[in-house]
Amino acid sequence: MEPRSGRDTLQVCSSGCDHTTIQAAIDASSDGDLIVVMEAGTYFENLVITNKNITLAGLIDVIVDGGMNGPTIDIIVSDVELYQLVIQNGNNETE
Repeated sequence: MEPRSGRDTLQVCSSGCDHTTIQAAIDASSDGDLIVVMEAGTYFENLVITNKNITLAGLIDVIVDGGMNGPTIDIIVSDVELYQLVIQNGNNETE
């Protein structure tokens, strides 16, 4: 999988990658970038993607769990492609 516009590939993993959280990679990304979650596991994050045109992908067995604490992935004025991610435990309610 290549970045859309030939830009950067940002990696997410517990150590040795560009970022240790998916949100940090999203925040650092630019239009056309590819963000790849390199390690299998459950990532307890509520992601917010605003004004970005990016691709977000998991290599294998990647779960994004919102913990029933609002939307798991909130995409605002963005064009986002998602690949090989399990998205779970989100809701529309906020406290």
